[in-house]
Amino acid sequence: MVEQAIRLVRPGLHRPKRQRLALFLVLVMLIPLFQPVQADVSVEQDDFGLMEKLSDFMQRQEMSDDIVVATGSSTSSLALVEAAKRESREGDPLNDSTQYLSDAQLRDTSPPAVDHPRPYEILLDTNTQPEGWPNNLVQTLFSLDSFSITDPLAVGINTYALYINFSSRDNGPQYETWDYGTFTGELFVGNNLVLFENYIDIDGDSVDD
Repeated sequence: MVEQAIRLVRPGLHRPKRQRLALFLVLVMLIPLFQPVQADVSVEQDDFGLMEKLSDFMQRQEMSDDIVVATGSSTSSLALVEAAKRESREGDPLNDSTQYLSDAQLRDTSPPAVDHPRPYEILLDTNTQPEGWPNNLVQTLFSLDSFSITDPLAVGINTYALYINFSSRDNGPQYETWDYGTFTGELFVGNNLVLFENYIDIDGDSVDD
């Protein structure tokens, strides 16, 4: 015995035809390959006629007679100069100028040998400096060598280097020395009270002057 039942029939899902679409796209991409190539083959090195014009210009220049004319003109001018040559005589400016040179005196104008003053040499060459000479501003202002009971302010910005180069006349005795000085000066020199003065031996007799 067969039981009766209702059968439902419905259409399936639509499948797009992708193979045809892919074939169409491939054909579209291949179409440009079969088209004839068109290019401008007329562009060359002398496309604008420049090389040809330059060649014509050089040829016409070689064929012209400007060179001949210039050569003949310069030759005739030099011939006139050559023909005008003569010895100078009285009345000529060059001949008259020689009388001014007869009384001329020639002197040596070469500069004398360099002779820098002694302080200049001290600054340039440390080997020529006196013994104990300060080499910089710090040693000049803050050296403890200048501190003493007679000059307690000889330290700091109150201190400077006092250089003496004593020379007598007629190549006589010469003495060089230096010492620290102060703007306020020493307090006592011997038994004398001195202010705003610095004493230093300038002639080498061991007595401060």
